[in-house]
Amino acid sequence: MTQPTYTSEIVSSPSTEADSIADLALDAAQPREVDPTAIYSVLVPRGAHRETVDLEAFLDHPRRKTGTVALHDAESFAAYVNKHRVEGATTMYADVTVQTIVAILDDASTDKPGWRKHIARLLLKKTPAWERWVAKDGAMMRQGQFAEHIEDSLPDIQDPPAADMLELAQTFQATSSVTFRSSRLLHSGQQQLQYVEDIDAKAGLSGEITVPRIFTLGIAPFEVGDPYKIEARLRFRIDAGHLTIGYKLDRPEDVLREAFADVVNEVQQRVGDHVLYGTPAS
Repeated sequence: MTQPTYTSEIVSSPSTEADSIADLALDAAQPREVDPTAIYSVLVPRGAHRETVDLEAFLDHPRRKTGTVALHDAESFAAYVNKHRVEGATTMYADVTVQTIVAILDDASTDKPGWRKHIARLLLKKTPAWERWVAKDGAMMRQGQFAEHIEDSLPDIQDPPAADMLELAQTFQATSSVTFRSSRLLHSGQQQLQYVEDIDAKAGLSGEITVPRIFTLGIAPFEVGDPYKIEARLRFRIDAGHLTIGYKLDRPEDVLREAFADVVNEVQQRVGDHVLYGTPAS
């Protein structure tokens, strides 16, 4: 009986052959010098897609300035802008709502667009004194809390003298256990608080504390900035013999706006260019 004959044939798919040829071609390619100042578009064999290769990283210097830097005072901000500004293509924007100035150093000029990739930001920092006073603005505190606040903030008080305010704070601490009866306004404009100190459940000793209705602070809103005057009105509340004290700052937002306007003016003088009020296009 004749035995059947079997033959076998290996068939490669076109994609496998193409991959093999491409791999052999890559292996055989000789190194060649490329120009790092150029950008190349190359076809990647496997997957047959095109990639863009930028050799900027191999240059001695980047092709253009990019990046965002944050400065915290007008002098430093102006120094950076003056060093890197492009004449006719640098624009500064002041946003009064967040007290920030942004300089687009490579902005559009009158005749051509700009990359807008090199940016300087003036991020003003509030002083601890400003934040401390604003944090308790309008809050009512117990006598001891108010006394501690005054003692911690004595350098900020201009009128009455700090020594008088320290004495007032110490008085509040010494009378924290008395019963307050009433308060009345004096002809001098000061407020008089009347209290009774109970002794062994008998008729106690009465006393009074005279306090100013208004005191004046001198606070710098921003770091590396000048102090500004701001008035504070003392507030008192007597509830079942217990006294709470607070203060209300006189329009602190206006003081903050004035301080920021002075920073903008300083930047304009140092840079010699106008600052626009607004925000740059995103």
